[in-house]
Amino acid sequence: MNVAFDQADPKSIESYAKKLEGKNLRETLLNKGIPASVVNDRDRGTFGSLLERHYFGLPVNTESVPDFVMAKVELKATPVKRLLNGKFVSKERLVLGKINYKKIHEEKFETSSFLSKNALVLLVFYLYEQKVNVLDYIIQLARLWGIPEADLPIIKNDWEKIVAKVREGKAHEITSGDTLYLEACTKAANSRERTTQPFSDEMAKPRALALKARYMSELFSRLSEEKNLEALDAEPIVKSIKEYSSGKTFEDIVIEKFRPFSGLPVSEIRKKLGLADGSSQKDEFAWVSRSILGVKTKRIEEFEKAGVVMKTIQLKKSGMPKEDMSFPIFRYEEIVNEKWDIVDDDDPETEAELKQHLQQRFFFVVFRCENVCKKPEERILEKVMFWNMPEKDIEGHARKVWEETIKRINTGKAHQLPKKSENPVVHVRPHAKNGADTIPTPKNGMLVKKCFWLDKKYIQKQVRS
Repeated sequence: MNVAFDQADPKSIESYAKKLEGKNLRETLLNKGIPASVVNDRDRGTFGSLLERHYFGLPVNTESVPDFVMAKVELKATPVKRLLNGKFVSKERLVLGKINYKKIHEEKFETSSFLSKNALVLLVFYLYEQKVNVLDYIIQLARLWGIPEADLPIIKNDWEKIVAKVREGKAHEITSGDTLYLEACTKAANSRERTTQPFSDEMAKPRALALKARYMSELFSRLSEEKNLEALDAEPIVKSIKEYSSGKTFEDIVIEKFRPFSGLPVSEIRKKLGLADGSSQKDEFAWVSRSILGVKTKRIEEFEKAGVVMKTIQLKKSGMPKEDMSFPIFRYEEIVNEKWDIVDDDDPETEAELKQHLQQRFFFVVFRCENVCKKPEERILEKVMFWNMPEKDIEGHARKVWEETIKRINTGKAHQLPKKSENPVVHVRPHAKNGADTIPTPKNGMLVKKCFWLDKKYIQKQVRS
């Protein structure tokens, strides 16, 4: 039995975990006298299981109770990666337990197996690096964490949305974009695996409850003392938990804030908000939208945690958006190494960025031109809506374009990627400053930067729904 910490005391467990910070498991376990043959054996488990068994001396736990039973603390190891600019972001979502479709529909959130197992979590963040043995990952941070009061209403609502689909016999329609902080991610041995659900004959993908990667990135920033200033440059929309009274959801609160301005031109909205002329703003529509939400910073805390992308859409008089919607540029040499289906969180390969973008939840703020709009302030606020792309479109149209893009790049046709005429939802075209703004390809030398675009006709259809 491990006597280095009190297994019934959360703070004692946390103090013992903090001794790992700045170190790797190889040195730590060797110093504990763990045989080198065990430490050097790559096949003995993932980082998390090695930490669990050899540092804390815990048995592998697949039960619905926390790992440290007496202290009621769950242990979770989670990777971060360092970007080129030095910033740390979460490599992946944090899986908190597999969904049992046959039982979860009988539960209430307050007494759910999810909450009882994850009420208090010991988070151990480690730096993931490609081609580095798991034993050599450097532990960045170890902290006890419980769901913050401000986040609890959103996580509760996310859980209830997921369970509602199970109760409706729609477990096969669950997507990550349905929710904000907590998601139902795919958890299976392979992408073809399916399981039964209680209220439908339709087979569903096995899924697990998980905190989204964007939420984990923000959490790491807030738990890291040296990153607090960066995290605090995001302002919340909901200033007090009392705003969730009467059963309001976060989405309800956001949409309500726009109601007093519906049908008004931007010029009138600015007056009501006491805003100056917006002609100096790079994106006046986004500036006005954030002001309606009561946010002065460019980063909105809840949107950052949820990975919600706010998009302002300008409609012509006909109702057609002015332009297609672009996503970040991709690198030809990197996209060919992506994988569409990541069924195991320990998979070292990178999930397709396009899929990640399309699985996000979007918040559309729609401005329409009634006549001839020569200036932004002449457009009226038409509507606002939360939206996420249906799974059938992600796995159908979007996947086909992504796969065809990979195929053409690998066969030396990076200059002939899927055009608008080839797919009604997604296409590829340049997204560069000029013809000289190029990057390398695997087989075609240097080519202009490109990205995926969402077709404006498709966007129009979603906005009208």
